Amino acid sequence: MYSKMRKNSSLALIVAIVSMFLISGCATNKLLEKDSAIVIEEIDSKVATISNAKLYFSKNQVLLRGEVKRRLPGRGAIPGHLHVAIISESGEIVKEADVRYIRGANKISDSKFNIVLPDDLSANAKIQITHFATKKHKVVSDETVWHDGDHH
Repeated sequence: MYSKMRKNSSLALIVAIVSMFLISGCATNKLLEKDSAIVIEEIDSKVATISNAKLYFSKNQVLLRGEVKRRLPGRGAIPGHLHVAIISESGEIVKEADVRYIRGANKISDSKFNIVLPDDLSANAKIQITHFATKKHKVVSDETVWHDGDHH
């Protein structure tokens, strides 16, 4: 009887592991290829730096992900927000949004951002991410709201 239970638990474990790999494989986000002409520009503030900004493709959407880190050592929330502008080849702001970033835990000094980009993103666009240390550009929503052109 012990041998039968051991076989069943081994089979259940194998099924669980295979299922976990299949589920995680379907849920992963694919990093967009380096040959994409989209340029990402990170503009830091006196308080924080933006790093690891990359584009991903997931569920028919283009995602922009990255990190915001304190310039000086310390813990606690990083004041401010991000302003993301999509700029055309001719230098005009096509879309823009003010975005919040999320702090992982109280003991972590950096935050992460994850933004769904507009559907009409041009293959030759420039994405400019600027950190504002103040609340000059007030962020109203937790969700990203894109505006046409320069709305400030």
